[in-house]
Amino acid sequence: MTTSPIRGGLSRKKTPATARIREEPGVDAVSDQSDDSTADLVEAGPDRPVSPPLDRREHRRTAPLAPVFATVALGIAVDRFASPCSTIAWVAAAAFAAGLASLVVRRPVVSHAAILLAVTALGGGWHHYRWDDLDPLDLARSLSSEPSPAWVRGVIVESLGLRESSGFGRGERVVASRFVLELSAVNDRGAWRPARGRAMMSVVGETTGIRAGQAVEAAGRLRRAPGPLNPGEFDYAAYLRGQGIRLLLTIDEPEGLLPDPNSRPAWIAAVLGRLRAFSRARLVERIDPAIEPLVAGLLLGQREGIDPAVSDAFGRTGTTHLLAISGLHLQVLAAGLVFAFRLLGVARRPAHALVGLGALSYAVLVGLAPSVVRSTMMTLAFCLAALMHRAVRPSNTLALAGLATLAINPVNLFDVGCQLSFLAVAALFWLVPVASVGGGALVQALRTMLRGPVTPLDLLERKYHPKWRKDLRRLGGLLVEGLLTSAVVWVAAIPLVSLRFHLISPIGVLLNIPLIPITSTALLEAIR
Repeated sequence: MTTSPIRGGLSRKKTPATARIREEPGVDAVSDQSDDSTADLVEAGPDRPVSPPLDRREHRRTAPLAPVFATVALGIAVDRFASPCSTIAWVAAAAFAAGLASLVVRRPVVSHAAILLAVTALGGGWHHYRWDDLDPLDLARSLSSEPSPAWVRGVIVESLGLRESSGFGRGERVVASRFVLELSAVNDRGAWRPARGRAMMSVVGETTGIRAGQAVEAAGRLRRAPGPLNPGEFDYAAYLRGQGIRLLLTIDEPEGLLPDPNSRPAWIAAVLGRLRAFSRARLVERIDPAIEPLVAGLLLGQREGIDPAVSDAFGRTGTTHLLAISGLHLQVLAAGLVFAFRLLGVARRPAHALVGLGALSYAVLVGLAPSVVRSTMMTLAFCLAALMHRAVRPSNTLALAGLATLAINPVNLFDVGCQLSFLAVAALFWLVPVASVGGGALVQALRTMLRGPVTPLDLLERKYHPKWRKDLRRLGGLLVEGLLTSAVVWVAAIPLVSLRFHLISPIGVLLNIPLIPITSTALLEAIR
């Protein structure tokens, strides 16, 4: 797609150059739609590119990434529910389809179909590799769901903090330190042998001196993660498997976990761990310790310390999304950075580059959850389009975010949080505008029915209303718009929420109106 940047103003006067551009068949027209997550960050100005009018033939073209995302998702779904072949067979099918596409390149229909078939096979192979394939040395091959004593070595790839749970005695509370451990060796009859696998490690009590990226030795009970015991119960084993974790390691006391000076640490995990610990320490140093877990979960995505009763309250009221790092956090971060750059006098193009870099850094800091990846990729797409003076299409941007999410982990396709995230953005793109137009027409019809049509005298009188009255009317319009948006997204999510959580919370439509501004203010204060 090509646009012609016009410096010095926003004049749309036709010139011979623009007329020639419009007549050339090889030049694409662009859509005026943009990503809702950052569309309002850039105002019209002298250095903003002006796109030529849309050509009807170009407007009918579909976003090129949309069918690619659809076929990748199809391949992943086919492998999950049918598992027709191995990873090698999927890759061979992709190579055959790609070769066929190159041979029939002069037949666009056949060539495009072969390319989509190759993409489908790549999606299926990527999912099969992540979901089914196991390293020959993986301990999950030999272990069962029954715990057995084990002495292992490995590297802590992630520190999940403390979790408090109920013990066996009445009123007893048990605190456990939780880590993700990448295994490297296991002690077998007094001798160490290489081993592979990833385990969710729980240490009863608080550990000191153990950090992410550190090589450790652990002695405890090791088992394969068991599946659900009852129909419809949450499948914790499948949840862990989607993250590449198949084992559970339980250590009864902190002394069972010791540093291993003979093994090499993982420096990337160590740097990220220290950065996250530093960010949390700076964030909570001046707040009440009672709300420290909630603040850490809200701003850094570290939800381990949140009281289960608090999490249940957010779930029952339909506001759990406020605790998950999502598009709201990236919007606020981008808006805060743009405002700061404008105050500092940073030019638009460097400002967009810095906003993209800031969004990417924040995503790495809080962890690449599906909703974080989606929002980050959409923000980066908008920033890149602004740098290149291009427009963005919502469907293309959303498909790009979906491809990035599946590239990081194809199992995200079946994650309910990921599904709700994309569903909410799709509703914002395509359902909210329709509902807004329909609601406006309905309100206008009711007003005409009750008070009669609006006359020029009414418009003149409204023009000279006092400022407080205009501000009040503007505030009322914003509240109605926010309520409509919240209601549309809630209605769109009802089928999926009721299917996966067996819960419908209409109160969330109203609670989102005050809670989203409060959350945004807290995020801006944290940035400051």
